Amino acid sequence: MPVRRVSLTASGSDIADVLGGAQTGDVIVVPEGVHDVARATLLGVDLIGEGDPDRVVIRSRIAVRGTCRISNLTLEAPAYSNALQVAQPQARAELHTVTVIGEPSGKYPGVWCSDGAVLMNRTAVNAEYEARGLVVEAKGELHAWASSLPSLRVEGGRAALHDAEAISIFASDRARVDADGTLTLRSAEGKRNMVVRGESVVSIERLVSVAKVHEALFEDSVLTVGEVHCEPRGVLEVWHSGFAKVTLPDVGARATEKDAEGNLVHRQPAEILWRAGEPFSEVSPLLKQGDTVLLEAGEYDLGLRPLETHFRGAGAGETIVEASLTSAQGWDMSLSDLTLRAMSEHNAIQIEQEAEIALENVAVEAEGTETYPGVYAGAGVLTMTNCDVHCASDATGVCATNGASLVAVGTYMRDLVVATGARATLTGGGAGRICAMSGGEVVSDSVITMTGPLNPTLTLEAREGGSVRLERLEVADDVPIEVFASAATIHVADVDADDDADVRITSEENADVVFGEWEAVHENVQVPAGADDEHVTHGEQLPVERVEDPLAAIDRLTGLTSVKEQIRSFVRKAKFNQLLKDQGRPVNDAAMHSMFLGNPGTGKTTVAKLLGEALFEAGAIRRPDVLRVGRRDLVSDNLGGSAKLTGGVLERARGGILFIDEAYDLYQRANNEFAEEAVTAILDFMDENRDDIMVVFAGYGDRMQDLLRMNPGLPSRVPHRFHFDDYTPDEAAEIGFRVLERDGYVVDEALYRRAISSYYRQANDGSNARWVRNLNEKLFAALADRVVTELEESPERAAEIDTRAITNEEILAVTSSGGHDQEAVESILAELDALTGLQAVKDWVRDLIAQAQVDRDLREIDPHIERPMYHMIFTGRPGTGKTTVAKIVARLFHALGLLPTSTVKVTDRAKLVGQFIGDTESNTTRAIDEAIGGVLFIDEAYQLYRPDSPRDYGALALETLVPRLTEDKDRLVTILAGYSDAMAEMLENANEGLPSRFPLRIEFPDYSPEEVATIVVARLGRTWEFDEEAMSRRVVEIYSRLPQTERTNGRWAEHFAAEVKTAQARYLTANHIRGEQMRVIPDDVIGALGGALG
Repeated sequence: MPVRRVSLTASGSDIADVLGGAQTGDVIVVPEGVHDVARATLLGVDLIGEGDPDRVVIRSRIAVRGTCRISNLTLEAPAYSNALQVAQPQARAELHTVTVIGEPSGKYPGVWCSDGAVLMNRTAVNAEYEARGLVVEAKGELHAWASSLPSLRVEGGRAALHDAEAISIFASDRARVDADGTLTLRSAEGKRNMVVRGESVVSIERLVSVAKVHEALFEDSVLTVGEVHCEPRGVLEVWHSGFAKVTLPDVGARATEKDAEGNLVHRQPAEILWRAGEPFSEVSPLLKQGDTVLLEAGEYDLGLRPLETHFRGAGAGETIVEASLTSAQGWDMSLSDLTLRAMSEHNAIQIEQEAEIALENVAVEAEGTETYPGVYAGAGVLTMTNCDVHCASDATGVCATNGASLVAVGTYMRDLVVATGARATLTGGGAGRICAMSGGEVVSDSVITMTGPLNPTLTLEAREGGSVRLERLEVADDVPIEVFASAATIHVADVDADDDADVRITSEENADVVFGEWEAVHENVQVPAGADDEHVTHGEQLPVERVEDPLAAIDRLTGLTSVKEQIRSFVRKAKFNQLLKDQGRPVNDAAMHSMFLGNPGTGKTTVAKLLGEALFEAGAIRRPDVLRVGRRDLVSDNLGGSAKLTGGVLERARGGILFIDEAYDLYQRANNEFAEEAVTAILDFMDENRDDIMVVFAGYGDRMQDLLRMNPGLPSRVPHRFHFDDYTPDEAAEIGFRVLERDGYVVDEALYRRAISSYYRQANDGSNARWVRNLNEKLFAALADRVVTELEESPERAAEIDTRAITNEEILAVTSSGGHDQEAVESILAELDALTGLQAVKDWVRDLIAQAQVDRDLREIDPHIERPMYHMIFTGRPGTGKTTVAKIVARLFHALGLLPTSTVKVTDRAKLVGQFIGDTESNTTRAIDEAIGGVLFIDEAYQLYRPDSPRDYGALALETLVPRLTEDKDRLVTILAGYSDAMAEMLENANEGLPSRFPLRIEFPDYSPEEVATIVVARLGRTWEFDEEAMSRRVVEIYSRLPQTERTNGRWAEHFAAEVKTAQARYLTANHIRGEQMRVIPDDVIGALGGALG
């Protein structure tokens, strides 16, 4: 039958007549206007709105038969009826760019589906009564893409949501709700965002909850959520009861059990042992709110994680935990008897909501957090007892702000900053520097020891309403004390310092300063133009090392070929301009302001110092001085404060060079007005004093683009760009060898260069010369250890011991070169062989390791042989051991010396793909950077490819990953894992660069029922005693009955083991069993397990 296209406008017919006479296959075009039809039944008919979809309104109850497509219009329900009904098995309503308006009383849902299917794309459903907007019952199905829904009620039906949003979800009667992408729930005030009952199942990939209170209720139902974000703040509280199973991420959510009467199920906090070397994933499923994790001596990796748990180690010098810990609203957490080591460029502890965190006998190491405080409290209460906080030279040790409360007892901090209404109460202990600003307050009624700051800076400082009130201050020997106050208060009742101590006290007229018997000098810190500013201490004055020929000194630097050429041309241009000035001729483009673009350790600061001397000799600047500053020296937390800070810095740098290090930090995505004020002040100064200052903005090349976008006038005012390339492996070896040679150490030059070059390729963290310096420090430590051992064994030979020669063995040990730990390799392979099943995978791994050994040995013979790519594809169904084998591969590559660490960074789509432009690239880059030196494992990687969503951000993650696979192949192994067919489709279609970069591929087969039983028995056998044969038979019997789709291999085994523990707990409670007998699982419990799993 031919398709008819009927236009109401052209035919002049009434819509009721057209709909009544419509035939299957007709396409009805509806013009703008309100069209009233009492009832209409569509049988395979398409409705298309013509014009503005909000102005094409059909007010009717439409029943769908067959497949009907409705697009570009508004459906409005008449009073006490539905707008759309789908109630037959073959019925299918497809809505595209449609608005559905529910009936005004709210008694009936706008869309009702009891059978068949409703498909929505970019569709909105609006309802007066939130709980009855859209109902899916019985055999009905809903599929919604990028659509906005009211409260979704699924009663026995199924809903599949794709990047959708709703007010809330109600599910019952064995309903199923699956949400991939991002599901946004905007629950009404005082309402839960999910209520799920009656053996229903809800699975959400990424949940964004927008509400004042985030709460869900699950009764006899299952919830699985991959990622949770609560806006504007808070945590999702999931109350569950009965036979409920709730699986939540570590971040943003927590589960609380209630009994049948709705009362909280109280349990005694438990102590859980976390053994050194075990991943936290082995422990986290056992933890409940308030539990304590006991840590043995050793090193642990927690990563970025919010926790409501207590951690107790074996001592600060014995237990080392690397982590960045946060706490959500109302949470309680404590750490004791351990060392907490901050992750690179992260806080060790970060509190930004009302929570309580207690530290006792904890050493906080934040040496790698050069731009972040080691401990940051932006809210809540932080208690530190007998703690010690170390930080990098230019980082804050402890920062309390935004009204937070810090209580420190017997605690030593390298640096303490209290701002914006926060309060710090100190009892004993001490600090290298104390600063109170913007209403922050520091108080103490006991003795506080000043140990002196790490870098020359203010020791005791108060600004902009800050207050420091100390009863007694004890100054360590040889510690210079510099006190400064501006519109603030410093009261120190008693100062214990030598009479000849180096104490300087400076204050503005509007400050109140008492420093024991020492007197303050009142000064106006606004320095006149050109004056020497001795008391403005923001920034670091770089030392001037006068050299005979600064340009020749630059030429002698290793690498930097293009920079050297640019610098020589730059200085010659400056000399030419100076000659023009001397002759009284006009000078064009005299501005010298520049950008130094490159990674850390590429010589930017060194070149700046030498450039200052060269320009001074050329007469282009009045002083050779270089003042280095960062964001903290320029940006204040108060309106007008940034201009004042920046003005002081610019005056101090006048006549020389102002070097703004990591200048991109001036840009922030939000709340950037204070930094914009600083940038404006810099630009104004540059315009007004272009002949009297050179400003250098330094930092990463890509991130500096954000800075340039802050002010449209910035790019044109900074005309010069110097690109500092990363050092090559040979250049890194050259730098390291020249340092050793300069300091009088003796090494085998050829071996040193070969070992450093090789190790640099796989272990360089992007810090270039800093990396080389750190590696040489390790060599010095190895030398010192050997020399001191010799000295202790033979003190009479002290004068004869060679303190200059670094042995080949020490070089090879530090660089993990020239061999490998064969014993470790064999031990790890034995662990692989001990895994259940997977024989083909085990053989493949052994072949891989054999080939990798050969490749490594060939490169030792000829260093110019290129290292192959070892990126891999692991395919197979869930629970087949892919993650476990990935960790074994990482350890094997580390033992072979092919990777500097055995770390495995596990991630997935939810962690890589962001909501906003730029998020995905940033998230993916961060994941790669964090995995450098080890293995990046992307689970369910096929989810990054969604051909049905051409604007999906997953493609950007792959685009970001592909070039890094080549750039970092010497120091990174990437493993993509997922279902076989889906991975094959992704590799073939997603990105043409993917297949060639993953030469290694292996299929992980499903476990047999017997192998699953072996896994269950092994897992339970760690804790429980039981009849292993009976348990195996029961597992095989149950697993064999499952449909193929429910056979999730090792994951099923883990869930089954958890169910066994639950069944055992019921048995123990019901029979009042205590003592050692609690560990025995009786045959009755084993025999009843099938019923427990339903």
